Amino acid sequence: MKSNSDGLMIDGIVGYIDRDNIDTDQIIPTEYLKSIKKFGFEDYLFDGWRYHDDGRLGIKKEEREINEDFILNKTPFNESKILLARDNFGCGSSREHAVWALRDFGIKAVIASSFGDISSNVGLLVGSGLKKNPMTCAHQILDELNKNDLKNIKSITVTKPGFINFFIEDSFYQNYIGTINSLKSKFGRSSIGKGKKANVEFVSANPTGPLTVGHGRNAVIGDTVSNILVWNGFDVTREFTQKIWQDCSSHKFLYVLSKNI
Repeated sequence: MKSNSDGLMIDGIVGYIDRDNIDTDQIIPTEYLKSIKKFGFEDYLFDGWRYHDDGRLGIKKEEREINEDFILNKTPFNESKILLARDNFGCGSSREHAVWALRDFGIKAVIASSFGDISSNVGLLVGSGLKKNPMTCAHQILDELNKNDLKNIKSITVTKPGFINFFIEDSFYQNYIGTINSLKSKFGRSSIGKGKKANVEFVSANPTGPLTVGHGRNAVIGDTVSNILVWNGFDVTREFTQKIWQDCSSHKFLYVLSKNI
């Protein structure tokens, strides 16, 4: 199959998953979000469906119990470049790892009858608690929601087995362009930390050992976390041990304890 979008041609096998409401947790479960990498997630795509056993970060598919009945484990669909799905694909919580997992598996395009903006499983939760049909509960909730003037909501739908799906007005995103242009570099800043203090300690290299690449990485992460806190109004103290000179021949070391940088 070939798909054309803005001149991009995709030639490859089409895999299909005949389900509605495939959410991001089904695309890649939360336990794999611990990785700070942006690649290497192909073995975790649709983890709960591709395997019979429970996996964890770092385990490859060759070490797992493969579910031979799942479509993407079958030849030739294990080399699919296009994925075909039904309503509300990609609903649920926002996670970039879901996109990375699809990409790393080799999926170049997803074709679905609709893509979710925001999805809630509250119908399933209420139905389970009250021992009622989740679809009935979801429709009752929908009826109550429709009695209110919900801003920036284009439509709300219910799909099996009890998901409530919210679709955002295009104008909501379009209006934000003006907000971004007006606030410029201040866009996204908040005062959530106003009047609060935060101490961030990072790097903390061993005074008697060498600096490593890991220390450099932690310096970047620690400084980034500090900047985010400052951006949100916190009074931040950065604390770390910085090795600035070492005389290897005499084993003399000079360190500076830096605070309030």
